[in-house]
Amino acid sequence: MSDILVKIKTFIPEENVKDPYGDVYEGDNRKFHFSGNYRTLQEFAIDFKKKTVKHTKRVGKTCRINPDEDPVCKRASDSELKMSEPTWKKDSVKFTASCGVSNPLSSNAPAIDYEFKITAYKKDGKVCISGLHDGFPNYEIWKKVGDEAPMPFYFFDHGDNTLLSLFPPMDTSVSLRCF
Repeated sequence: MSDILVKIKTFIPEENVKDPYGDVYEGDNRKFHFSGNYRTLQEFAIDFKKKTVKHTKRVGKTCRINPDEDPVCKRASDSELKMSEPTWKKDSVKFTASCGVSNPLSSNAPAIDYEFKITAYKKDGKVCISGLHDGFPNYEIWKKVGDEAPMPFYFFDHGDNTLLSLFPPMDTSVSLRCF
């Protein structure tokens, strides 16, 4: 069992979205929730006794659902879901989580990008995060300490932003938050 679990997910809350080229893609059709569909997912299970951070990474399936066409689905590689080498101190660990995953059905699509600096503390289970991400899709970060219920840490709702907000640069800054 990990001492602290940090989960980062991106998801499209709408049932479907249309890209600038007119193609329609299936969304995740959900609100913020610890479990649920996602475009990208990274989990970091931190064990202070063993001094390990187990990194789990997954990418959701992308489905193009244009009217009058058969649906086409494909899953992007998870190779651009990355974690830096952790830096351990007596009572804390620091690492960086990053994402650069693109739509596997469109060679012109920009990636979902983020980079978060994460510090977790053994003593009180506190986690601090800062970083940058795109203005689309939605982002959620959760924290779970031991057997406690998961706690929401950071939510970003893309609001009126569209798929065009995936283009560089990452335009949403997350100032240092500790919880």
